[in-house]
Formats: sequence, structure tokens, C-alpha cells
Amino acid sequence: MPVPAGPTIETGPSSPFDGSGTGTVIDPPLPPPHIPVPVEASIAPNALGSFQPDYPGAMIRQGLEGNVTVRVTISPEGRVSDIVKISATDESFWLATQKHALRKWRFRPATRDGVAVSSVKTLTVRFTLTDR
Repeated sequence: MPVPAGPTIETGPSSPFDGSGTGTVIDPPLPPPHIPVPVEASIAPNALGSFQPDYPGAMIRQGLEGNVTVRVTISPEGRVSDIVKISATDESFWLATQKHALRKWRFRPATRDGVAVSSVKTLTVRFTLTDR
């Protein structure tokens, strides 16, 4: 009955297994660790025109201007999934911004290695009266 052949080990000057017992096996270098490529969320170009919330009527009548700074959570789909007030010069400016952001704001979502991910961004909305 034939016996299967065992593994073959080449020996010679180009082989680390030359039979001398002094051969060294060197592992090939490891590839460098993968560093994810993140890209921040940005306002969607087609949403720029509808980004400013409506100016609260009471603030127009009083001639008041103001700012609202918010922290928004942006979903992988580019929508605002949460909004937190950081500061506001008046509550009516905050309420207008909150309502508008949840309904209208659209973003190019943040990505990691080309895959859309949830992210957080801080934005300031300015309410400025203009002379007409």
C-alpha cells in the first residue's frame, strides 16, 4: 500500500532551513494599522436657502435682534435628530430655531471611511433686522 508523501522542505543557500540549525525565519512586516478617514457633516447645498428660521413676529415689533447657539445631532440620513440649546438671547428665538431645525435643516452627513454616521455639530443662528 502506498504511503502519502510528507511535506517537502527545500534546503540550500537561499533557504532558512539549510540544515545547519542556524536559519532564521523573519516574519514579513505587518501592514500599518488602518486609520479611519472621517469627514465632518456640512450643510446640504440645496438646503442653504431654507436654513434661516422665520423671525419671531414679537421680536420684529420690538426691534430686537439676537443669536441662538445650538448643538444638533445629525443622523446618517442628514436630518436633525436632536437639538439642544446652548444659549439664546431670547426664548422666542430659541423656539423658532428649534422648530425650524427639526423640520427643515438638511446636512450632508458625516462619514467614516465613506460610510454615513451620526454626528454632532454646534451652530449659531443670527436674527438680524434689515432696513427695507
